[in-house]
Amino acid sequence: MSQIVRLESVYQFNTIRGQKTLHPMVTLLDQSKSKPIDPGIYLSDLYIVFLKM
Repeated sequence: MSQIVRLESVYQFNTIRGQKTLHPMVTLLDQSKSKPIDPGIYLSDLYIVFLKM
């Protein structure tokens, strides 16, 4: 069984996705430049909004 990864900050989320953090509380990611997240169990303390265009 995999360990639960707790996402507690924008910086941590951006690091997992291979993106730079420009602001500590808000981020906007270009998914074409993000690396895939490893399969596992993630628990987020963040509000995440996905917009697909």
